[in-house]
Amino acid sequence: MARVKTDPADAFQLPARKLITYEDLRDRVARWSAMPSARVERAGVSLEGRDIHLVILEPARGARGGSLPVLFCGGSFGFEAAHVEAQVALIERLLDPADREARRARGNLTVLVMPMPNPDGRVAAIRQWRRFPRSPGFAGCGNAAGFVLNRDFFALTQPETRAMHRVYAEWWPAAVIDSHEDMFSLGVSRPEVCWAPPYARPYHPALPREAIAAIDRLGAAIARAWQEHGYNFLYDPGRRRGLLSLFGVAGRLNLACGFRGIPTVVTESARTPGTQSWNDRVRQKVEAYLACLAEISAHPGLYRKKADMTQRETRGAVLLTPGDSDPLATTALARLLAMHGVRVLPDRARHRAFIIPLNQPRAPLVRALLGRERWNTASLAPAYGVKTRWMETRLPAAPKTTPRVELPTIREETLRALSHAEWLAVPNSWWGVALVNAALKHGIPVRWVQRAAGTNVIRPGTFLLRNIRGAKMAAALAGKIGLLAPARPRDGADLLPLRRVRVALYADQGVDEQHAVHLAEERWGLSTLGFDFVEVSALEVARGVLARFDVLVVPGGHAEEIVKGWDRMAFVHRPPWQTPGRPRGLGRQGLARIRAFVRRGGGYVGIGAGGGTLACDHLHILDARVVCQGVREGVAVLRARDPSHLVTLGLGERFEAYYYSEPAWYIHGAPIFAARGSARNLATFERPEKWRSTDHWRLAEMRRDLAGGGAILAQDFGRGRVVVMAVNPNFRATWLRTAILLSNAIWHVARVRHP
Repeated sequence: MARVKTDPADAFQLPARKLITYEDLRDRVARWSAMPSARVERAGVSLEGRDIHLVILEPARGARGGSLPVLFCGGSFGFEAAHVEAQVALIERLLDPADREARRARGNLTVLVMPMPNPDGRVAAIRQWRRFPRSPGFAGCGNAAGFVLNRDFFALTQPETRAMHRVYAEWWPAAVIDSHEDMFSLGVSRPEVCWAPPYARPYHPALPREAIAAIDRLGAAIARAWQEHGYNFLYDPGRRRGLLSLFGVAGRLNLACGFRGIPTVVTESARTPGTQSWNDRVRQKVEAYLACLAEISAHPGLYRKKADMTQRETRGAVLLTPGDSDPLATTALARLLAMHGVRVLPDRARHRAFIIPLNQPRAPLVRALLGRERWNTASLAPAYGVKTRWMETRLPAAPKTTPRVELPTIREETLRALSHAEWLAVPNSWWGVALVNAALKHGIPVRWVQRAAGTNVIRPGTFLLRNIRGAKMAAALAGKIGLLAPARPRDGADLLPLRRVRVALYADQGVDEQHAVHLAEERWGLSTLGFDFVEVSALEVARGVLARFDVLVVPGGHAEEIVKGWDRMAFVHRPPWQTPGRPRGLGRQGLARIRAFVRRGGGYVGIGAGGGTLACDHLHILDARVVCQGVREGVAVLRARDPSHLVTLGLGERFEAYYYSEPAWYIHGAPIFAARGSARNLATFERPEKWRSTDHWRLAEMRRDLAGGGAILAQDFGRGRVVVMAVNPNFRATWLRTAILLSNAIWHVARVRHP
């Protein structure tokens, strides 16, 4: 490991009080807006209501030739501090009539800059740096919800990613420059302090070759500029030592743009204290920005976009049909594809089915988002629970406009039938659970079908809402969802009454900092599913707060830190980094409180290497051991031992689910459990050969542990119930199909029983 210097005063970054805040940027935006050569638009609004600005610098009127747009949008990670200063410096230089170098580099280009694409993350990071100046700033890694934005450009679940998507989809830039900063490799395990493409192999096969060639040219231009300024940089034209690849991690901006034929350049600069000065961090980016502008300005013909630059296919299509449990899944996925500019056609021969023709410019994006290859972990079809069929038939050319994809509307005759029905059937899906929780809040009786007896409408897992208010209730519910069915359960149906559940969500050390992505997922899941929940801390647990709740949910994370507090020896907390406070975990008292809560009849749901491992190794409320963990990420195939069990109800005998850990970021996850004693395997992992992963050699290495290993376990403890799961049911707010694992588990441990 390279030696990290810790002494120079400027070897990290400016004090928090000197960094550009959101308010500072807003003042600058007002000043730029008054200049004739600039205009500012609002690209979107963040989760906490802050404007996301787009600064547009257009060439002077009368300039020859059509102007190519180039987009700069570094800063999706709010804790990478130097992007805002660098992009503000770029704007200031381009607006300065005396800066000949910047004016010459820009040429006749239209420059688009999003100086702060994640304002909520920036605000949170600066707030943390005010108290702990040398902390990594993990409070601002993601947005206000805790989601990492640079993993969301496929699913577009967050307002910030939708704002950035809107910009590159509308402007279709000649190139996107997405600067980043690194705290794990550059200047730490490598001597170099900055990196520019080419990307390391392998490349995603759906990426256009022209886009990759353009990235290589821009990377070479950056390397020349950095060499001129004397930076110690990593640049490998042989593509063997690149810091990043164009393959693997789904949802990144460079892949989302690349599938559209837009070359997207990522640069990295070291930000670990002592690796390089703050001024160098900023200057590296500005020099890279100007180098890219100069390269594109000098060779506009190489970067000019054509409508058919991407690999349009001459034949074939993808058919989307609903899965077994969620009839709205195809509509939801079709709407997302349409948002990406994919041409989506309703299938007139099949109900709620859609056809995606491949003879359109978005064919590479379609293959990336819907492909089922073993290495394609980005496929959204299993996440939504949608069936796909790839057809080789030749179809007419896709229309130039996409029909508007709407939620289904309810027919008048169906509404009349609903108004006279005693029961209304709702499928066990994410929106169905939300509807059930809304009904429970309004005092509407709800039954859960564990074993069906009757019509095809009433399948195991279906919810039945008693129509106590006749036409008014039917109309209100139908208007909200547009998809209900009258039901008449027969004798022999196994119906379980549901009630409102008071949920506590653990939100403290061990599930925060770099593990905050796990907390964000369960927070999103509980909100989306309509549960009432309150976040609780370790101190509150120790003081007995759980007495006010029915169920405790502990997200994924690091069980050791949940118990003992932050590990000061972990890379992200030890010098030269600063721990953002005093380590504080549950301790013996907190663990004893949770054990007593469950023993007296409370419910416990544990996720991953946080709550799951905690139940086994520290709380000892589950007779199981952790066989292994840290198998990175991918899509596992699970087999339900008893599909009628409440926890797996509605998912079928075999289903896919996402598992996740990121060892390079010290993010724990993906444990494999071995049940023993009274613990019961509800679902096990099938052979790794059936999984989808970018790391099959690692899976093969761990095959003995993985095949048949415990994925979802349950056990009674005293009068309470425990459920743990190795997979992430609400992964990145995208896996709508497995979100019901969380609601099923909550209702199971809340002791749903026969009246």
